[in-house]
Amino acid sequence: MSPSKNRVDKKLFEEVFKKGKILKGKYFLLRFFRIGKDQKKFTFVVPSSVLKSAAKRNLFKRRGKYVLNLNKNKINSGIAMIFIFNKDSLKAKFEEIKEDILSLICRVK
Repeated sequence: MSPSKNRVDKKLFEEVFKKGKILKGKYFLLRFFRIGKDQKKFTFVVPSSVLKSAAKRNLFKRRGKYVLNLNKNKINSGIAMIFIFNKDSLKAKFEEIKEDILSLICRVK
């Protein structure tokens, strides 16, 4: 997946927060919104209140993007998703994060 093509831009980000639906997982809060296009757009947010270090926040974002890239065929087209990490995700192993992301994706369908 190309990052620029599949990234949620600022305008869409605000729309997802205003009009989107919310699903809660063990390590994430997922906000999603159906868009009319055949694209899959997503982004990961690690609030600075959860993790102070920018380098570590980027590490968690990369892990999330990696999981989505491996499972891009399971994501419905025409949807924008924002995954927001919570404090419990800091102690989670990669496999636990992966399972939580995949379970949230299945619940969106």
